[in-house]
Amino acid sequence: MRCAPLLRALLLGAWACACASAPAAGQRDAGAAAAFEAWLRGNDATAAQRGFEAALRRDPADPWARQGAAALARRRLDDASEAAELTGLVQGAPSHPLAALAARRLGELAEVSPALGQAVE
Repeated sequence: MRCAPLLRALLLGAWACACASAPAAGQRDAGAAAAFEAWLRGNDATAAQRGFEAALRRDPADPWARQGAAALARRRLDDASEAAELTGLVQGAPSHPLAALAARRLGELAEVSPALGQAVE
């Protein structure tokens, strides 16, 4: 799969940005950063999923947690869940830089599946 190295590089970059901008432990982005670390350093997608879910329970609009959950859904080839997470990211944090990435991916999903395209609209 040719996209795997590109996706991994993108996720490593996102994780690095999350860690660099992460506030002190216990604040909003710390959960998403820990989940990215579990996934990318420890290769533990299950722990990452739990971490993203916990971060989203604390703050449903957390863009890093939404992006991570969407990436895991994409890894599972679950387009509907990926679209739901990306839509939540765009709606919850429209001015965040990740919203542009999410909107682009939503456009790609809408082209692939007309049903998802209607759901995104």
